[in-house]
Amino acid sequence: MDIPQRESLSARLSRRATILGGVTLMLFIGYFALDALSSPFGADEKVAADTVRHTTLEVSTKAFGYLKPNRQILLIAATPGLVEKIHVKPGVILAEGEPILTLNNTALVEKLAQQELEILELDADLQMLKANLNKEERTINNELAITKGQLAISEIELEAKSKLFDEHIVSAIDFKKSQLQVEQGKLNLQLRSDNLQSFIEAKTAHLASAKLKLEKAKQALKYTQKGLNNLVVRAPFTGLFNHLSDSIELGAHLNAGEILGAISDPESLYAELSVAAVNASDLALNQLVVLNIKGAAVTGTISRISPNVNDNQVSFDVIPRNDMPAMARPNLEISGKVITDNLGISMVVNKPQAVKHSHTTYSLYVKTADADYYQPTEVKVGKIADGKMQVITGLNTNDSVLMSTPKELGNQPKIVVEELHGQTVN
Repeated sequence: MDIPQRESLSARLSRRATILGGVTLMLFIGYFALDALSSPFGADEKVAADTVRHTTLEVSTKAFGYLKPNRQILLIAATPGLVEKIHVKPGVILAEGEPILTLNNTALVEKLAQQELEILELDADLQMLKANLNKEERTINNELAITKGQLAISEIELEAKSKLFDEHIVSAIDFKKSQLQVEQGKLNLQLRSDNLQSFIEAKTAHLASAKLKLEKAKQALKYTQKGLNNLVVRAPFTGLFNHLSDSIELGAHLNAGEILGAISDPESLYAELSVAAVNASDLALNQLVVLNIKGAAVTGTISRISPNVNDNQVSFDVIPRNDMPAMARPNLEISGKVITDNLGISMVVNKPQAVKHSHTTYSLYVKTADADYYQPTEVKVGKIADGKMQVITGLNTNDSVLMSTPKELGNQPKIVVEELHGQTVN
């Protein structure tokens, strides 16, 4: 059995010091908490005020929307097939011609092989037809030449018999026979010539028909080859591949004409924004807009305003004037500020919490430059923009306006600065 040892003196002193320090800390915390509760404002709370000044006031309307591409092309399946490979996912920049999908169509491959054989057969038939026609043409030409020779002999014989007939050496019957032979020879020559002409026309038609069949087969082969090439879906231009249809997955069957996705030009972006319908009357074509694209400011002008109201919103397009930031991409959510008016030099002060509407009169606590207290003052407000308001009447330059009035002091005819614990921000 172990015998417990007595705690050393140094250990006991250390433990007591720790306890004493904890109690002291709790007392300090309680004191400051009580002080804060006994004060109408927290010790670190400030009652804000702002000083009236002469400056410009830019009136604007908030808008929200997305970046859209000016140039976007849908990717459409030109040839049916099964999805064999998905090369890329949406969100990447593709070079022109870079593959996106590969489809498989075995029937088309077989069709191509059959068409290639058909072309070989048609080409062989054409060559055979040419040979046969050329042979027949040579035969007709030879017969024509023989007929011409026979006619020439008949004409010589007729000429000789004509002299002999004049000298009464040849009978009239022989002379007449020679004349008939010449006439018959001429008719035969004309017939052979006509036959040759008809054959040439027929030959031309037969060759044209055979060549047309071959050309049709070649065109069909090209169409099939194009279909096979279309089984690899490629980027039509260098751009952002920003959408792939949900139905696209390995093994899925795609029909011709089915939408596969979309690719857009990231260099041709514009903003499509919307404002509340009540603010639509403030919009105008060519109006200046400052776009906020993930913290980067880009100026632009309104190029289109929709004539329709959807869900109490009116949409409009903005064409940027300067370059987009690197993070800009289609469908990126952005905001914008439409500059509807610029008041030039006016009396301006930050907008107190009590001010809700423009062109309205409010009672505000105001301190003149040489006073040490705030008192209620009728102030006519002009336009309101970006947390600031235009002052029409009731205030002078360098007057100070409370941004909010403490509940404990709100009904007093005046509020002395010391009552605000000296923490008013002037």
